[in-house]
Parts: sequence; structure tokens; C-alpha cells
Amino acid sequence: MKYSVILIALPLLLAFLSMFIKKGKENLLYLGMLINVMLLFVLEQGTYLIGGFERPFGITLVIDQYSYIAVLLVNLLFFFSIISNYKQIGKHSTVLLTLLAGVNGLVMTGDLFNLFVFLEITTISAYILTTSNKNYVGTFNYIIVSAVGSSLYLLGVIMLYAGYGTLDFRTMTEAISESNMSVMLPMLFIFAGLSVEAKLLPFNGWVKGVFSKANGLVGTMLASIIATAMLFVMGRMLNVLITDSLIMDLALTIGIITLVLGELSAYNSKSIKDVLLYSSIGQSGLVTILMISGLIFPAIIVIINNGIAKLIMFTIADEATKEKDDFKGFFSNHQLMGIAFTVASFSLIGLPLFMGFYAKLNSLIGLFEMNLLLPALLLLVTIVEGAYLIRLNIKLWYLGEEGTATTEIEKASQKPSLSMIVATLVLAASLIAVGLMPEVLGDSITDKSLLNEKQIEYMTDLKGGM
Repeated sequence: MKYSVILIALPLLLAFLSMFIKKGKENLLYLGMLINVMLLFVLEQGTYLIGGFERPFGITLVIDQYSYIAVLLVNLLFFFSIISNYKQIGKHSTVLLTLLAGVNGLVMTGDLFNLFVFLEITTISAYILTTSNKNYVGTFNYIIVSAVGSSLYLLGVIMLYAGYGTLDFRTMTEAISESNMSVMLPMLFIFAGLSVEAKLLPFNGWVKGVFSKANGLVGTMLASIIATAMLFVMGRMLNVLITDSLIMDLALTIGIITLVLGELSAYNSKSIKDVLLYSSIGQSGLVTILMISGLIFPAIIVIINNGIAKLIMFTIADEATKEKDDFKGFFSNHQLMGIAFTVASFSLIGLPLFMGFYAKLNSLIGLFEMNLLLPALLLLVTIVEGAYLIRLNIKLWYLGEEGTATTEIEKASQKPSLSMIVATLVLAASLIAVGLMPEVLGDSITDKSLLNEKQIEYMTDLKGGM
């Protein structure tokens, strides 16, 4: 049985059925989510041709080690996001099921046009989710910018198809390598189109208008699940299809600018959600730099670490800003949430004993093999990142001179759901577990194309950097 197809088809089928149900739609969401998670553990690697047509004419789903890591991470993050924010699901079960199918298709497809189809499914679902924030101007800007990005991507795909007569990733890559035709323009269009959802400058003008008002459910879906899927897609493109040297240099420059400006903007922000959204932009820039540099393994760890950390932090940030934009000492009444938030932020910084240390050290080792400028830049932005995240933790933990919680905190101190606390603590524990046993990630990857052997050999001798 082609379980990879079920990961897409089942959520779509349940989404269709949910339209005929007035009450209990969320049960279909839970069912589809749980079945997908269980299927992940019996999913076999391989190339699946759908529709009865051989490559390159059929619909292709590719489950190699790269896409398996992506689909595993996306579905687990989706599971924990729903568990953490189940009170906010409301009437969004149909949209969330459609979104789950879309992100699964994004990371598994081996076809350029089907990537466009799944991109549209994902973004349309995201549009609908953002309307729950009642910030319709932000949603409208998101729709316009995303529509332009999708059009550019589709234009690039059409140009490639006109030149090579195929849309299959592997066949297209082979045809480009054997041809003398210039593909700079279509690759530029494809990169620009994908950069909108990957939140790379200057294509991320929509981000603040959507994230600043996002609740826990919308924030985690955009900053954790969709962002994770898009970064894996961008990595696939940068290492398989986009091979033009000028485009690669341009993408590297954009990645550097995105990293620097994202982290500086986070440092200058006061709102918790603004800090987190600009931090997410900076992480997108870092992943782009690593992917272009051929450091796929470090990039994967950064994506995993960022996805888990942002899910924890956006979920808790929503609880901390329900009554007021920001206030001191929120964690004085919510110590367990505070512990999960602090662990996530420390891992994001890259401190020892956390997964982020493994990610940052692998990145630095790989970048040092290329030149000194990029690792120096990464160290500098890490200092900036540490400054604003530690400042944010102090603000949330420290009660002030009075030593007692403020009225605003007491008002907002309605007990959060047990499932949210458990989910965020489990995710925080996973960041610590990988930090203490980093060899788990390295040993689980056998595809040598993803590994830098020098990094793996060095890092598997470490235990949390100690």
C-alpha cells in the first residue's frame, strides 16, 4: 500500500466529509491527525508513481531520507500544535485537515507542477486561518503578496516546461545538466515565488500584519508547521534544481541580509509576538545560507530546532498576551509554561545541553571549512539573539520591585489546559534529550548526501557540548 498517498488523501477525504457535519467536526481532525502519525512509522522510502503513468508523466511522490524527515517533523508538529491549541480549533477543522494534506504534499512531491498545487492548497488554508484574527488588512496583504509569489513560481515552471518538456524533479535536473540553455530567469522566478512563504527578504512584507495578531493556533501553524515545510522545499530546490551560479549568489546574499535584519529587528522589538516573528525570519535566512553552502545536515537540525522551539514559544506567548500585549512576571503564576518557554529560547540561542547547541556547532564547523566571514557573522547574530531572548525571559519571569503579580497577570491567570502544558513540556524535553544525546540525530541519518562526515564524526563524540 502506498502509505505516502494516504498521508495526503485521507486528510482531504475527511475535510470533504466534515463539510456535511454540523457538530463534532473536530473529531474528524483528531482522527486524520492520529492516523497520519501512525502511518509515519510504517512509511517506506521509495518513489511512488500515482495515476498509472511512468516517470516523468505521472504524479510522483518521493520518500527519500530528506523528505521522510520533513514529513515526520511536519506531522508531529501539527499533532502537538492541535493538542496545545485545541480550544481555538472552533470551526477550523475542515481548513486544518486541508492544510495538513497540503504541507504533506509539499514535502513529498517530486513534480514541479504538483508542488504548485500543494502550495496553493497550503496558502489558501493559511489565508482562511488568518481571518480568525479579525485583522483583515493583514490577511489581504498576505493574499496579494502570496498570489504574486505563486504567479512568479508558476511562470518559472512554465518556462522550464517549454524548454525541457518535463516537470519531474529528477528528469528536469538531468535535462538541465545536459543542456546549454540558460535557466537563470525561470530559476529566479521559482526562487522568488518560494521566498514569499519561506519569509525571505524582500518578500516577507506580509509577515508582521499576520503574526502580530495571531493566536496560538494560527501562530504555530504559520511559524512552525508551514515554515518548516517551506524551508524543506526551499532546501530541495537549492540543492537539486536551482543550480545557476548567479541565482545561488543572489540567494546567499538574500539569506545573509534576512538573517541579519531579522535578528536586529527582533532585538529592537518589544512585543513578544514581534520578537518571535522576526526571530523566525532570521532563522529562515540561516537555513538558506546553510542549504546554499551544501550543509544539509546542519540545516535540517536548525529547521527541527526552530520548528519545535517556535511551536512552544508561540503557544505560550498567546497565553501571555491575552489580556495585555506584554507584562512582567507572567511566569510567576505559570512556572511550568515558563520552564518550557525558557528551554525553547535557550535552545534557539544555541546554549549547551540543548538541541540548538548541536545545530549551531554543526553550522559553524561546516561554515569554517568554507571561509571565516560566514561563521563570524553567525557568531555575531547569535550574540544578538541571546541578548533579546534572555531579556524576554527576564521580563516574563521577574515580578518587579513589588514582588507580587500585577492585576493584569492575575486576570490572565486562568489555568491553561493540561494538554497544552503537557505538550509544551514534552517538546521542551525533546530539545534537552537531543542536546544530551546528539548522536541520535547523526546515527539516524544514513543517506551520505545529507551528511558532512567531519561534522558527524566530531559531534557524535559530544554529549550536549560537554
